Amino acid sequence: MWKPGNGHTCAFKVDVDNVFEGNAPSFKLVGGNETASADFQLDKITYQYIFSAENEGVEVLGNDGKTYTLTVSNDGKELFADDASVAKIKGTEVEYQETDEAKAILNTYSHNETPFSAKMDMVLTNQCNMRLPMTDGKFNADFLRPINVHANEGQFFVDATDDGYTVNVLDLVYLTD
Repeated sequence: MWKPGNGHTCAFKVDVDNVFEGNAPSFKLVGGNETASADFQLDKITYQYIFSAENEGVEVLGNDGKTYTLTVSNDGKELFADDASVAKIKGTEVEYQETDEAKAILNTYSHNETPFSAKMDMVLTNQCNMRLPMTDGKFNADFLRPINVHANEGQFFVDATDDGYTVNVLDLVYLTD
């Protein structure tokens, strides 16, 4: 969320549940609820999102020209690029971090090219904290930079003039999303 004033803050986060119909995933037990033991009934199952171990060692390019190597925290709740935090999972929300490395990776490509993508897993557990096997629980999370800034051809800012120079920034650039 953007707040005006001197201390600008920008939270770049998304509730992963919002990608599902009804804003929540739904589950079905093979064989139905009636064939499952009491510990594995649907009303006793919880879910969470984690960054997949498949992200380990993946190399991604930053707009600073550096190549970053991804790693995942032991609990799967945080994604790193060369030990700098890139994204964290809190509950069902994924929050992109404001580290230099995270910004470099996010801003390498526009969303209609090859956006930064990380693999995520949905993990199902019962009340005894036993993990349930799941089909189709992996998916890609694409992190799209909010806007693209393009230069307007033939428009320039003139620096060091005697009486100053005023220009509307939107005459120099245009924005797309």
